[in-house]
Parts: sequence; structure tokens; C-alpha cells
Amino acid sequence: MIGPLPPRLGGAAQAMATLTDELSRHPGLQVNLVDTCRKPGPFSQALRIVQVLRHTLRQIKHVDVVTVHYSDPAVGGLVFALTRLFRRPLLVHRFGGADAPRYWRGPRAYIERLLLKSAELNLFQTRLQIENVKNLRMKRVEQYPNNRPLPDHSQPSIPRASCTRYVFLGHVNRDKGVDELIAAGERLPDGLRVDVFGELCGGVTEDDFKGLKRVRYCGALRHDDVISTLRNYDALVLPSHYEREGHPGVIIEAYQAGLPVVATDFMAIPEIVDDTTGILVPPYNSDALFVAMERLHNEPELYGRLREGAIQRGRAHSTAIWAPRFVEFCREISR
Repeated sequence: MIGPLPPRLGGAAQAMATLTDELSRHPGLQVNLVDTCRKPGPFSQALRIVQVLRHTLRQIKHVDVVTVHYSDPAVGGLVFALTRLFRRPLLVHRFGGADAPRYWRGPRAYIERLLLKSAELNLFQTRLQIENVKNLRMKRVEQYPNNRPLPDHSQPSIPRASCTRYVFLGHVNRDKGVDELIAAGERLPDGLRVDVFGELCGGVTEDDFKGLKRVRYCGALRHDDVISTLRNYDALVLPSHYEREGHPGVIIEAYQAGLPVVATDFMAIPEIVDDTTGILVPPYNSDALFVAMERLHNEPELYGRLREGAIQRGRAHSTAIWAPRFVEFCREISR
């Protein structure tokens, strides 16, 4: 399994770690990991490629399947060449929503198409990704949605009668809709609040939150603390307009903590948020965002229904369901 691993930040590394942790407990399965994360320092790209090559060469003769959990075309092209040389089946697993052909340029475009068309199996996180590449005549394509391990107690311990505490959790930048969240949150009535957790980036600073009455920045959060933090709130708000949005992991984690979601009708988000689990609003629209947040507060019956739907959806995105399917995919292409 070749791909990005923590402590790198981001959804790809977390998805990779979630899968490998689950597979490590699978009986009769041996998993060899090659980390593709770039280390700090000069020549980091070249050093990373050399390290991936060295570790892959050491292991490839002793494995049945090579899986690439996609990070960039340089690594993907290298691994593809090795699988052809050693005659090993290749599974390519794509994270997020970053794989539309319109993003490919120059040598990357050639490598991307070669990988997709030559791999024995391509796994895509979203239906939108599959639609974007459907004309490339791949051997086999399947969807492998984002997933997370179910917490020990997926239902909140205290039933919530109304929605008063909203939370944003993720990269705190403009593309994730922080400006719209502040504009909408500051219009909420007394007694309601919005707490923002995550790493500040994309030009957002703590100064953006100074003087606000309803919205406050609460700092970054360790991933191990995500579920316990989410359980302190009533609903997740994610007004993202990030152009490569896939299935945000925080939405699945919110579901597993029993939180409905207010999110944008953008990219692949509607694949996992619908009228049984949350409210979708247009991107860049703080007015619609405010109306949706206020609805959750003013309509407790709606809030309760969406909360129950969120809990059910969270169970459907359990890694305990999807990791065995990944193992089966590997066995199918190795026969």
C-alpha cells in the first residue's frame, strides 16, 4: 500500500490511515506500507521519489497486489512502471474530488491517463469523479466512498431537543466558506453560537474573528479529539466552495457523532448530504446559510428527524463495512 500517511495533515492522509489501521487487524492479511509524504528540506521531491522506489523495490517481489493511494503523478508513474516490470496487479485508489481531467496539464496528463487505463482496478471516492473520467476506457471502475471507524458510542449520550450550538471543523480558509460562515453566524439570535476549529490557512488569521459576538475561533484540534469535540455541538456547518471537494471526512464524523449538517450544494457534497441528513445551500450565499441555520434552531421536529438520519448515514460509512470490501477488491484482481 503506497500513499500518504500522518502526521501529514489533510483528508487523504487520514483516509489512508483509517484504512491501514483497519486492515492491520484483518486476519490472514499482511500489509506493507510505503509513505509518499514529502519530508521538509531541500530536494525533498527527489528524495521522496528515491525513498518510494527503494521501499517498493524491497517489497514488490513478496506481495500479491500493489495498491497506490494517489498523491501525485510522479509517484504514480513510478509505481506503475514497477508493477509492469514485476508483473503485479495494480489497484489505484483516488481520494477526494481532485481527479477531473481538466486539472491535468503537461506530463501529468499523460501519466494520469496511463495509470487509469492500465490499472486492473480504479477506486474512486465519488460518483462525480467516475463521471469525469468515464470516457477513458478503464479496465474496471468501482466507487469506494470515504469512511471512518464508528466510535464506541455513535449516538450522543444526551438527547438534544433543539439546535443552538453550531461547529465548523476543518481547514479554516476562504475556500471552505469561512467568510460566509462569519456573515451568517453573526446574524443568529442571542443564545446561539458558532465555534470554529482547525488550522488557519489561505489568508485567514485570528484577526478575522476579533470583535465577533456569535462566531469564535477555538484553535486547531488533534484528530483523536474530533468525535469527542463534535459531541459537544448540535450541528456541523460546512459552507465549502473548494473546487476539488470530495466527500469531506468531517461530515461523516459529524454523522457518527449524531450531528446533522448544513453544507453547500457543491461538487460531491450532495452525494452524502441530502434532506434526510441535513440542509444544502448554494455556495457563496451567506443569506441562505443563515436561513438554514435558523431553521434548525426554530424547527425542533426537523432537527430531530435530521439527527436520526445523520446517525443512520454515519453507520453506512463505517470502515468496518468498507475495509473488507477493499480486501475483496484486492483478492479479485490477484486471482
